[in-house]
Amino acid sequence: MLRMIKNYLNEIYRVLRPGGHLYISSVVKKWYGWYFYRCNDKWVLDPTHLREYASPKEFYDLLIDVGFKILDQKLSLFKLSVGNAFNRIILKFGIINENKLRKSKISNIFSNLRIPVFGYYVIEVIVRK
Repeated sequence: MLRMIKNYLNEIYRVLRPGGHLYISSVVKKWYGWYFYRCNDKWVLDPTHLREYASPKEFYDLLIDVGFKILDQKLSLFKLSVGNAFNRIILKFGIINENKLRKSKISNIFSNLRIPVFGYYVIEVIVRK
């Protein structure tokens, strides 16, 4: 898996023009992070993630190894939208249809509510070739 990620980053580096910029983000999971999904016998935020990094340094090192220069980075607590879960439940049980849900004031209020998922962080990085 790590080899696949390195290949992906090498290809981005190859096609990016000299001096070009890349914005990239991922998930950092602290040792105490826990969520409802399991993937490959690990608790994960999203079972479709190829990798959740253990530290920001681990993520930065991959970028630096390829040859990128880190210009800016940000680490913030992951916040899950209450609205997404609310909308999935409403649609799954057929309470109202999708068009009505989009126009719903209650749905709009819930979509702006976010709760932190402790132990999970969003890492955002801007790099230059």
